[in-house]
Amino acid sequence: MRVLDVPNRTQTLSERFDAPFEQLFEMQDRLCLRLSELLRTELASTVLSCEAPAEAIELYLRGRHKARSDDLTAPDGAVALLARAAALAPQFKAAHAACALATVRAWWLPNPRPPEEWEPEARASVAADAVSGGGASARTGRGAGSGNCAVASSL
Repeated sequence: MRVLDVPNRTQTLSERFDAPFEQLFEMQDRLCLRLSELLRTELASTVLSCEAPAEAIELYLRGRHKARSDDLTAPDGAVALLARAAALAPQFKAAHAACALATVRAWWLPNPRPPEEWEPEARASVAADAVSGGGASARTGRGAGSGNCAVASSL
């Protein structure tokens, strides 16, 4: 599948989807989800351009992409990119929300840093999101994995 931005003459997405005929509908669902996420992100970035400079939006989009692939804790991972986007544009609510969600996920998921080190960062990120009005604090308990919802709701 290729998605082209015709006015800018750029290729926005190029992915290959292979599956046996029996999995045709599953492949169709994956393709539709990928395309809808791309379009949603594109629409969001158009709306967000009023809230933040281009560099912050670029960092936000890269951070969201890394968060979807669970690349959270690397030096150029989702948490770092989204934190930089939020720092560049303090009024950028979506960056604060995405950073809070990525940081809480990094706290829960196995990674080289122990959970005790992530907890203060996760709490601070959720608090910053609440102050900015980003709304992630209302979503941190949903879909985060079993056993962790009580922790998220207490943030």
